[in-house]
Amino acid sequence: MPGRAAGLHTHRAADRHIRQATKKDYDQILTSIDAFWDERIGDARVALFHHALFVHELGDTAFVVEDLGGTITAYLFGFFSTTATVAYVHVIAVRATHRRLGLATALYRHLAGVAMGRGAHSIKAITTPGNEASIAFHASLGMSATEVANYAGPGQHRVVLLAGLEELQKCPTASPKTSVGAV
Repeated sequence: MPGRAAGLHTHRAADRHIRQATKKDYDQILTSIDAFWDERIGDARVALFHHALFVHELGDTAFVVEDLGGTITAYLFGFFSTTATVAYVHVIAVRATHRRLGLATALYRHLAGVAMGRGAHSIKAITTPGNEASIAFHASLGMSATEVANYAGPGQHRVVLLAGLEELQKCPTASPKTSVGAV
């Protein structure tokens, strides 16, 4: 994308490097999807969460963490609401080999920082009621969890996870006991 390099957001924390996702990163994520979503290996629905528009059209809110060798170890695809001052996390995942290192927390905080700079006041995510790991992870970030009946259609209940951006930035790093794979 022309001119995009000037707007890249980067953040270095210890040996992790957070930056905007590129098409090359997107391709790497898709070709190694089972390394992130090991609890759902072979589930064709996982690919549906990873639409290319998150890199092509919403790329300034798609972030990756890469190791020093260039391997994507975690990623977050998000966007900003057009109807409220809310940053939305559509999908976040960490490679099984890199879990419990604070990568998902770092990605959330990174998006929160970008969102605050754009005037957003809160951050939101959605998960299913049975996704206990996701609910626990988001609770460790200080996010409230509210189950909403029929959120995604008849009989499709969801848990809405919400936090103020300032509160999320102040929250201590997620507990090492909180395992987050694909949330």
